[in-house]
Amino acid sequence: MINLFKKKIEINDDKNDKKNVEEAYIILMLEIARLDGKIDDSEFNKIKENYKQIYGDNNFLENFNRLSSEAKNESSLYPFIEVINTSSDKNNKIQALKAIWEVVLADGIIDPYEESLFMQIGDLLKIKRSDLVKIKNLRLG
Repeated sequence: MINLFKKKIEINDDKNDKKNVEEAYIILMLEIARLDGKIDDSEFNKIKENYKQIYGDNNFLENFNRLSSEAKNESSLYPFIEVINTSSDKNNKIQALKAIWEVVLADGIIDPYEESLFMQIGDLLKIKRSDLVKIKNLRLG
């Protein structure tokens, strides 16, 4: 497994910025998982694993529901992409995309819509297509 948050995200000293970036990454994982109509147990567990690496074990379900609701209420991923683009470097973005790809692979089915959204997120995060293809070719899990 890729350990996205093993090395904490290095951004501004502002704790609110860091929290917003970490939450944006989790929301992108939620959106990828939800794309096929449901978040199955394997996807849920992969998101939970990444969440625990960031926050520990406290209040996962409460925060999962809050972030899920926040993502549902937003009509676009742009606000979350913008938070990441303004506060993360290329390496952090690539590590995040690896974790997002793990969520895609978690249920054993690469849904074409999930794959398409993954590529779109990568493009919006200003990551080269060649890097995205390398991430996809990693057979994680």
